[in-house]
Amino acid sequence: MHKFVIHRKRYMKNKIKLISLIALFLSVGTFANKVQAVSQSITDRIDERNATREERIAERVCNRIDNVITRLEKSISDNGVNLRNRAENRLREMETNQVSKETELKNRRTARDTSREKFYNELESKAGDDATKKTAVAKFKTAVEEAIKIRRTAIDQAQTTMNEGISQALKNRETSMESFRKEFEGNVETAINKAKNSCDDNTSSEELKSVLSQLKNDIKSARDKYKTQTIEAKKVQETVMTLREERKANVKTAIENFKAAMKTAQEELRVAMGA
Repeated sequence: MHKFVIHRKRYMKNKIKLISLIALFLSVGTFANKVQAVSQSITDRIDERNATREERIAERVCNRIDNVITRLEKSISDNGVNLRNRAENRLREMETNQVSKETELKNRRTARDTSREKFYNELESKAGDDATKKTAVAKFKTAVEEAIKIRRTAIDQAQTTMNEGISQALKNRETSMESFRKEFEGNVETAINKAKNSCDDNTSSEELKSVLSQLKNDIKSARDKYKTQTIEAKKVQETVMTLREERKANVKTAIENFKAAMKTAQEELRVAMGA
């Protein structure tokens, strides 16, 4: 009987220990689940903060891209208007100068025509009733007027050729400049659209920073190319200088021919007038 009691007590102690161990295991498992849940919650909050931070950074970068794009679009628009206005002003000034010079030349020629008529009248008075002298004066007058006509025609033609050449050169330059502007604007628009699309595609902030850097590089490349093209187009001044030199040479030839004709006419008149 005594042994049974002892065995019974031992059995109960072991059972209690087992129950305690089971309870302990269950409590540890519950605690672990709670710890895991808390850890997951913290992770979720960290991920949420990181996502929010990423969105804020991406938004700031996209805003910078938008600002760059806005400045670019305004700059391109303003430059386009300014360039067209300058081109129109240059052509307008050239036309105004041509009209002014033509008017001035016409007035000088009218004054000289009047002066020559006065000179012819003086010669006719000197010739008096002498038929030979009167014939000589008439011949001289005809020779002078023909020489003046030839000289004026040559000078006018030289001036017209120069004016038309310069006008065409300027128009060609403006056509080229307009073509280069459109190409530049097209390249910029392509770069802008690529940057805009990146902001609409949930691109990461780091990728967006690369997009912003690439946008600036693309714009610089487009601007450098446009600058090189315009430098070549602006070399129209070389053409203008060539046209002016050609006009100068043609005018010089016309004047020399006129002087030779006048020398002959004057010598014939001098002999006929007995001077």
